[in-house]
Amino acid sequence: MEQAVRLSANDPKRVQRLGQMYLDVGRLEEAQQQSEIALAAARGSADVWALRGDCLLAANQLSDALAAYHRALAIQPDYPELQLQAAEIYHMQERHGRLLATLDRLQDGLGPEATPARADILQGIAMREVGRLDEAKRSFIRAAGKDPNDATPHLELASLSLEHGNVDQAKTSLATALMLNPNSLLEGDWSDRFKRQQERLADQQKLGDSPIELR
Repeated sequence: MEQAVRLSANDPKRVQRLGQMYLDVGRLEEAQQQSEIALAAARGSADVWALRGDCLLAANQLSDALAAYHRALAIQPDYPELQLQAAEIYHMQERHGRLLATLDRLQDGLGPEATPARADILQGIAMREVGRLDEAKRSFIRAAGKDPNDATPHLELASLSLEHGNVDQAKTSLATALMLNPNSLLEGDWSDRFKRQQERLADQQKLGDSPIELR
C-alpha cells in the first residue's frame, strides 16, 4: 500500500486508505500523519474527515473527533457509521439530548429495523437517563431482537426493571444475560451497579442490611 501511495503521487483516496490501514493495526502516529496529508489535498472528502475523526478518537480527543465527524457529516449527511460514532461520543460525554437527536437522524435514514443494535442500546441508555423509561425498555428489547447473542441489552433490561422495583423481571433478564455470557457481570461496572441498585431498593423497602438477591 505504501508503494501504491508513492506511485500515485499521494492521491488522497489512497492516502486515506493507507491511514485507515495504519489505524486498524494500531499504528496511530502514522495514521494521523496520513490523515493530515489527505486533508491537505482533499478537505471536501467525507472519508478523509472520517479518518481524521477516527484518529482523534483513538487518541481520546473526544471534542476534536466529534468536530471532525461533523465536518464529514456536513459533506455526506447519509453516513451511518459516523452518525453512530458521533452518538458514542455523546454517550461518553453524557450529552443525552444530542445523542438522541443524532440517533433520530440515523433511524430516519436507515429505518428502525435496519439501525444497528448498538444504536438501540445507546438510545435506550439515553432514554433512561432523561426519564423516558418505557421508551428505554422498547429500545433495549429491539436491540436484543437484532443481536440475540449479546448480553448487554438484557443487562440493561435487568437494571431498568430494578429501577421500576420489578425484581422478578430483573432476575429473568439477568439470567438470560448470564446464559449468553457468563462473564458479563465482570465487564464494565455491572456488578457494582447492580449492587447499588439492590441496596437502594432494599432501603426503599426498609429491609435494612438484607438487600434483594438477584441470583
